[in-house]
Amino acid sequence: MWMKRWCIVFALAAFGCGAFCSCGKSDAVEETSEGTTEDPVEEKSKITFEFEGEYSGENDEVIIYDYYDTLGGSDGTLRILGIVAAGADDPYVHFPAGRYCISDMSFTITKEIDGVSDYTFKVNYQSGSITEVRETRPSIKYKRVGIHPAAGRQGVCTDHDHYWVSGSGTLSKYDRDWSLVAENTDPFEGYELEVNHIGDIDVYDNELYLGVEYFMDGEGKNIQVAVYDADTLKLKRVFPFRQDTGQLECSGIAVDPDSRTVYMTSWIDDESSEYLYMYDLDTGDYKGKLKLDPAPKWLQGVAYYNGSLYLTSDDGDADENAPDHMYRVDISEDKEIGSVTEEKAFDDVLRQGEIEGVTFDKKRAKLLLLYNRGAKIVAGMPTGFYEGYTEEIHEVFEYDIITGP
Repeated sequence: MWMKRWCIVFALAAFGCGAFCSCGKSDAVEETSEGTTEDPVEEKSKITFEFEGEYSGENDEVIIYDYYDTLGGSDGTLRILGIVAAGADDPYVHFPAGRYCISDMSFTITKEIDGVSDYTFKVNYQSGSITEVRETRPSIKYKRVGIHPAAGRQGVCTDHDHYWVSGSGTLSKYDRDWSLVAENTDPFEGYELEVNHIGDIDVYDNELYLGVEYFMDGEGKNIQVAVYDADTLKLKRVFPFRQDTGQLECSGIAVDPDSRTVYMTSWIDDESSEYLYMYDLDTGDYKGKLKLDPAPKWLQGVAYYNGSLYLTSDDGDADENAPDHMYRVDISEDKEIGSVTEEKAFDDVLRQGEIEGVTFDKKRAKLLLLYNRGAKIVAGMPTGFYEGYTEEIHEVFEYDIITGP
């Protein structure tokens, strides 16, 4: 279906201030005498953004759904550009067609080329200028170097010397060679409230941190932050869970030792999953919630690494062989907003299925990802198998982390 497109063009003077205007035809494309179009010679400082669809003026920020990058003599290939939409009912609202004036708005644009964010621009529409430009972190690449069978389908963590894997109702410990050294097949002993489900897990100071709940048909209740002995795999204590936070499920948990914070995710696809829920590592007290901006869907795992949080999202489609993703969350200084950027599409697993827990081995520069394949998943629960499978297979994929170009 043919769709009319509209654009906003602005020039970046060596990443300084620039004019900002709106128009019904892109300044980056000129019409020739034969009626065809071709790209003119562009200055390296010009970028053309393209919009279409409808935009609600009630939103503080807008989404640009794609753009043409003309930096460095680009051929104008259409590339994806993600922009936060604050308070939008539809996260993919766009500008309307026609001429218009935008004022009193500012937002952050993360320009991505080949999936790697390189610069973030803050644009103030009222003044028509770029108010902030910063270079993002060096690119990180992940090279798959190993696959390890595991005894659980939920989470994974490591302290560099051992690995722990959680099933929905099991805990397992492995040595550096992935040989099983301990197992607990009855991890719910000692709870006052009924629970039946463990999500992604983390380890800190020889203690395992678990998000435990009663989960059935896509809904969770009796959520608890539980701490286990990392050797015996037995329950030690439980944090008091705040019922008034809006958290309706717990799919994963991560420990940030730098800020002494425990983060929890919610898998349910509603407002609950738009936040990470924070508890004090030392006291167990509730600290507040971090708004994800934008918010990925169907969160499964969470991990802390080098100052950022990383989320795994079951946002692919195994039936269509579409991969799930991992997202990086950069936390604001006031601990209220987490800026989300796509980090990796897991198109290198053996077969598309269900992404689960994630962890990092900082000493050895490793990413570890738990991935399930073979089972058909409905409302978060296995409901039969794909052709060629008689059981669900759980594997931990090991990646080397490569920084730099």
